[in-house]
Amino acid sequence: MTEASQFRMPYQLRRLFATIIVYSQVVEVGALWERFYDDLSLDFGYKYSILKGHSKEDMIKFHMLKSLNDLLLANESAVASFEGLPQ
Repeated sequence: MTEASQFRMPYQLRRLFATIIVYSQVVEVGALWERFYDDLSLDFGYKYSILKGHSKEDMIKFHMLKSLNDLLLANESAVASFEGLPQ
């Protein structure tokens, strides 16, 4: 994930994140989420850069989780299936 995050391609990084948590035995999914949250949500940060404060962070987090959940659904899983991910 560290190497992949250097390419600054958040959608592809979310796909990798989804693949890793579905098909690998990640012990600390929440820690992985926290470590790469900024990289995973970079595109939404740009999209909502005009917003300020909590509404900006809430919007970024919402769209980030929705995008991740869509990727997980394609792998017959969901965000709710993983302890440590925000709901």
